[in-house]
Parts: sequence; C-alpha cells; structure tokens
Amino acid sequence: MTSFSAGLGLVSTDPAHGRLLPVWAPWALFGVLLSLGACSFVILLPTRQWRHGPSARIIMEMWSEGSDTKDAKVDLTAAMVDAQRRNSAALGRHSLAYRVAVLLLLCQILILVVAIAQSSTV
Repeated sequence: MTSFSAGLGLVSTDPAHGRLLPVWAPWALFGVLLSLGACSFVILLPTRQWRHGPSARIIMEMWSEGSDTKDAKVDLTAAMVDAQRRNSAALGRHSLAYRVAVLLLLCQILILVVAIAQSSTV
C-alpha cells in the first residue's frame, strides 16, 4: 500500500529550496492514496461464503441413501456449477477493485508528471 508518491508528494520538502510540487498535487495524491487503500482492503477482504462444491457430509448422505451413481454424479456436478456461479460474483468484486487500483496507480503517475512539469516551468 505504500506508494512512491506518498513519500514524494505528501512529505514537506526543505523550506530553503521551496516546494517540490504545486499545492494541489499533495491533495490529489492523498486522495489517490486513500482510494488505493480502499481498493486494497476490498481485494484482501476474505470472502465469507466461498464455495468449493458440496460438502463431504452431503456426498456421504447421498451414498447412504442408496442413490444411483449416475444421479449422484449429476447432483454433485450441479452443486459444483452452482458453487462456481456464486463464487463468480465475489470474484468479480475483487477483480473490479484490482482494476480500479491499477487505474489509480496510472492516475498517480499522471498527477506526478503534470505536477513536476508545472513546478519546473514556474
């Protein structure tokens, strides 16, 4: 979560040499840093309802009830497909947060380039 611009843009420079970046840049970088933190939180947040398929208890119940092998395989496959469908929604949220974080990193670089270009022309 530590970023290059956090050290460069949010820490004051030597007052004898003036500011490294314009006044607006640290605030923009701070907003990007907070947004990156939120994205990191969403990406790393554990999923409570992650499903891997039917539990071993359900499989054992099917066999103890004398289910036909073909019917049992169909039911187990259907349960795995359902688990994959449910997991896709959670994975989609994590994937979206990752994509947003990548765009924020690119935005951070753009802010730095514009701020440095502006401060060098002043």
